[in-house]
Amino acid sequence: MRAIPRIRTIVLLKGHRMSRARKAVFTGALFFTYLAVYWFIQDFIDSSKVDYLIPLDNAIPFLPEFAWIYHTLALGIFVVMVLLIQDKKLFMRTFWACILAAALMSVIHMIWPAIYPRQEFIANSLSEWLVKFTRQIDGASNTFPSGHVAFSWLMFIAVSKAKISKINRGMVSLFLLWALGVSLSTLVIKQHFVADVFSGIATAFISFYIAGLFVGRQRSLTSSYY
Repeated sequence: MRAIPRIRTIVLLKGHRMSRARKAVFTGALFFTYLAVYWFIQDFIDSSKVDYLIPLDNAIPFLPEFAWIYHTLALGIFVVMVLLIQDKKLFMRTFWACILAAALMSVIHMIWPAIYPRQEFIANSLSEWLVKFTRQIDGASNTFPSGHVAFSWLMFIAVSKAKISKINRGMVSLFLLWALGVSLSTLVIKQHFVADVFSGIATAFISFYIAGLFVGRQRSLTSSYY
């Protein structure tokens, strides 16, 4: 009677790696789904009721050049999820952490919708044009927590847990600087509040921790079939 679950267990645990093509499919499906939900909430939920603006937000200068860093999020996610993470367990933990973070942020966006009070400006440089383009595809709502911050920090956490090679320390430092840069970019291009950044970082660490409990429990339950 236990033969069938035993066979399934062997299939699930066979090997510790996933192909890059499979990781790309998982990652693409996850984030295209999140974007669809994100834009749905942005278009159909009233987000004009909550304002997290504090004096520090007003004191932060507008630096449009950071828009280029802001737009490296998708590339960073691809590099980490598809190219750098080799261990199947770490990939699945990061994958589920992203799902948890996306779900948590979506719920908050619906319950406490916030909108950033943007000021119009005339674009006189390529960087300023990129900021205007960003605002066209990403409205001023759904700011708290910041998805850019949450996902960039999730990628940093994943890299810090990965066994990449002897260059792992340098890679961890690189992605820490990248996550900090993405977080700073959300502030200086006037896309997010300070509160959005800190809540985004908290979302990343909480989601990764919970995903670790879930993936660890799955592993122990699966192993019990042996």
